[in-house]
Parts: sequence; structure tokens; C-alpha cells
Amino acid sequence: MKQSARFLHGEGDAWLVRNKKKLPPNHDPVLELIEKTGLQPKKVLEIGCANGWRLNLLRDKYNCTCGGIDPSTKTIAEIDRLMITGTADNLPWGDASFDLVIYGFCLYLCDREDLFKIVAEGDRVLEDGGHIAIHDFIDGAYARKYEHNENILSYHLDYASLWLANPAYQAIASREEDTPFTQDPISVELIKKNMTAAYRIVP
Repeated sequence: MKQSARFLHGEGDAWLVRNKKKLPPNHDPVLELIEKTGLQPKKVLEIGCANGWRLNLLRDKYNCTCGGIDPSTKTIAEIDRLMITGTADNLPWGDASFDLVIYGFCLYLCDREDLFKIVAEGDRVLEDGGHIAIHDFIDGAYARKYEHNENILSYHLDYASLWLANPAYQAIASREEDTPFTQDPISVELIKKNMTAAYRIVP
């Protein structure tokens, strides 16, 4: 069974049960990096949105419209209609729908065969000039057993590099995170999409 299916059929709900009392955290490196770089997002999508706590904070601060997707059916039942149950490889929004797409510490649990679909979907829903924020492990590439389920692997990789291989994406800022939950390096990577500047016209 694919890992995405495991999360859609129970593991996503189990994550919410384990972590609900920890949300929102005392500080959020994603929000801090957005504020530090001076972004003013207007249309935000979070992939791996949990119970929508980060989107609620963004909406309060920037008066932006928000959408979210998460594999937990219990999570989605708690929050508003802009949030849907699903996974990163199939985003049910139109092209160029958002100016900020956030991957909320979820890519390390995604199926490896879906990575290029995930990148393509993120690129598709992001407008030109928009930004992607990736909160995840940055070391790799290797895998470990997921401590909560022996049938799931936790994949470590520099996930921003999947987008940065495309000249339309540029690294803007990053912030490493200290966390008591793991000794493995975690960061927030902020990258910008600029299709119009990606290629120069030559004779």
C-alpha cells in the first residue's frame, strides 16, 4: 500500500490525535521567515495544513484568502470549507491560483514515485512571481522507519532542490530550525518562481 493511502485511511487521523495539543506551537519558523523577508501573501495554499492553525494566523496577519489540503479527515472536519482531504500529488485547484504555497513538514512522508507529480502540481497552482515555502528535513538522501508506523518510511532529502533544478526558481531565504524532537537538520526554504526571467532571448 502506498504511504499516501495509509495517511488517507487512518494514519493522518492518528497524527492529529498525537499532535493536536501541540498546535499551534509557541513559534513557527515558516511565519517568521515570511515576515522577515517582507512577503505580503494574498492567496495562500498550505499542503499538510493539519487543523489550519498556520493558515488562521496568516489570514489574521495578512488578510489573505487561504486553502489547505491534508490527509486527515478528522482535521478537515474541524476547520472551514476551504480545507479539503487529499495529498500533495493531486491538488484540486486551478492553474496559478496562489501566490504562496507552503509545504508544512509533509514531503518527507510522501511516496517517492510521486515526487515529480508533487513538484508539477505545486508549480501549476503557483502564479508567476509567487513563492514556495518548504518546511522539512534538508539532509539526505536516505530513509528511516517512521517511528509511529513500521510500514511507513521517513525520507530525508533537500526538497527545495527539486524545484531549484528548474531555472524558473530561485532560492530567496532559508532558516534552520532547532527542535527537541530530532537531531536531523530541519529548515524552511523559501524559493521564488519567475518564469519571465528564467530564459533570455538570444539571436
